[in-house]
Amino acid sequence: MALRFALGCRQLRCSEISRNYARYAGSTRRRIERDNTGEPNGILRELAINLVRQVVVPPDADQVMEAFEDAAKALHRRGVTGIHDIRLMEDRDGAKAFQIFQKLDQENRLDLRCWVTLPGEQLDNIVGLGLRTGLGNDRLRVGHVKYFSDGGMGARTAWMIDPYLDAECGMPLMDMDVLAREINKADQAGLSVMVHAVGDRANHELVNIFQDLESNRIRSGWSAPTIPHRIEHVQMIRPEDADRLRNLYVALCVTPANMVLDMNLIDSAVGEKGKWTYLFRQLMDTGKPVMFSSDCPVCDPDPLLGIYAAVKRQRVDGTPKGGWYPEQKITVSEALKAYTSVPAAVHNAHALGTIAVDKKADLVVLSRNILQISPSRLPEVHVDMTLFDGRIVHRQF
Repeated sequence: MALRFALGCRQLRCSEISRNYARYAGSTRRRIERDNTGEPNGILRELAINLVRQVVVPPDADQVMEAFEDAAKALHRRGVTGIHDIRLMEDRDGAKAFQIFQKLDQENRLDLRCWVTLPGEQLDNIVGLGLRTGLGNDRLRVGHVKYFSDGGMGARTAWMIDPYLDAECGMPLMDMDVLAREINKADQAGLSVMVHAVGDRANHELVNIFQDLESNRIRSGWSAPTIPHRIEHVQMIRPEDADRLRNLYVALCVTPANMVLDMNLIDSAVGEKGKWTYLFRQLMDTGKPVMFSSDCPVCDPDPLLGIYAAVKRQRVDGTPKGGWYPEQKITVSEALKAYTSVPAAVHNAHALGTIAVDKKADLVVLSRNILQISPSRLPEVHVDMTLFDGRIVHRQF
């Protein structure tokens, strides 16, 4: 995964990114690439893209509504009935998207169960308003407070313990002491956080923070949020740090479909240390809840693609032979639960995640029984029907 963006000269001018800006923008300077004359060359890394977003004209309400309806149909075709939306991280269109969600919910037209992620930079306001993770109804809820501890491996901004084969160690996207204070403040207020962590140094530091949080909570006597904190991606983590997760109040959200895109990238970035990436087997063996997601739009949000990636650790063409670091393979049943019953349990959505009397009828009918066929045939499976709350929202026949 890489957070890297390419701009032309006009976009640079409109965003007022110049030689002087790149030189004097403090920490942002590290995320604006320059040529050998000192001029910005159009490549922005990580949060530097916010300089561009500030001048982009946001979509109007009708455009947001149309986009939601198109996206909902696309997700239903893939058997998806629930999402975690991070658009509130974007100052320009996040609030508008949240308003559209509320309008659709009030009109009983919200055909997805949506957890809306909140931006960490607004924590004081969120706490001041008395918001809590999980507030809402069974279709629209306040989600986690989102932070970024580092960047992406493709852009060489994921924060590593050892240098990349072709670059330095990447970088944190915020001071770890500041992040620790923010997480402690959120925890005391009943707010759960999700923290993006890709590199092994980022994950190491984050485990330290959550260990200290456990001690602070016990010593001071405050109660933990009702929803566990989340580490997002856990892409590269040393085995000893993975073991330390066992006693922490956290859930792990990983993106198996990303692995298929990242295999060659990781091999070229860290070589044999790639054995510490996408540790599906080891993370599940910690006993911590492991949830799967797509990181859409980075990857296609089709859970069947993610299940295949986690089980086979191969591309759909069967490469690499035997799987990429095959010792980290998991079973189809484990991967299926990581998309269904595990996230439901983590988020106290007890009426979801499994098929049982009195539960919500969010159901998917597949063309084949994926628990009975060879995992190699998973790419042949498609969604015949999707039901949301007992109502058919997609059918292929």
